[in-house]
Amino acid sequence: MQPYLFPYIGYFQLMAAVDRWVVYDDVTYIKRGWINRNNLKVNGQRCLFTVPVAGASQFQRICDVKLDAEGYDRWLVRFRRTLQQSYGHAPHFAEAFGLVDDVLSPGAQTIAELNLRGLLAVRAYVGLGAEIVPTSRRYGNQDLRGQNRILDICRREGADTYINAIGGTELYDGRTLSAQGVTLRFLEPDAVAYPQGGGGFVPHLSVIDAMMHNDRAKVRSLIQSYRLVDGVSV
Repeated sequence: MQPYLFPYIGYFQLMAAVDRWVVYDDVTYIKRGWINRNNLKVNGQRCLFTVPVAGASQFQRICDVKLDAEGYDRWLVRFRRTLQQSYGHAPHFAEAFGLVDDVLSPGAQTIAELNLRGLLAVRAYVGLGAEIVPTSRRYGNQDLRGQNRILDICRREGADTYINAIGGTELYDGRTLSAQGVTLRFLEPDAVAYPQGGGGFVPHLSVIDAMMHNDRAKVRSLIQSYRLVDGVSV
């Protein structure tokens, strides 16, 4: 998966299901995707927040997209204020705010570096065991595409199983992977809901929202609410 910015629970469900989590950070940056933005619940509504990046284009790799050095500090002041105003009364505000603030503290140079910080922090916070491996630092196989690159990574890692989100069923052929000694499985999430401090439940928000309203054990329980299905029969 690409390195998303404090992604939603479903992202971490995939991470919980694997031994090694491969971060696709050397693929093309997608504008208006989830690399530098996500959603929180503000005044009862879904609200988008966006980390400023410098001149990003779809001709750049994610790992090469730099943070906007001039705008980042100003954005961070506003974002901290938004968290305090929107979640200050949430039962686990102090812990969650501390984690987010540590991740976002100045120091990262690129959006990939910042997002990797976030993934590592949340992984440790809820106690997931997957090793996180950025593709830009390990494989050197950017010339391969799609399923062929997946198979090459699996071979290099000695993997016998590849797990993807259920939405990726059209992207991979379970029989082709099986012929290469790799079992294809898809993760199907259970319905996830929790109290959000008033109003109706808004799904698919950043994991920040879940951490604000739930203790670590509950967040981990939400992350573990999924099933794996056979990729050949899907």
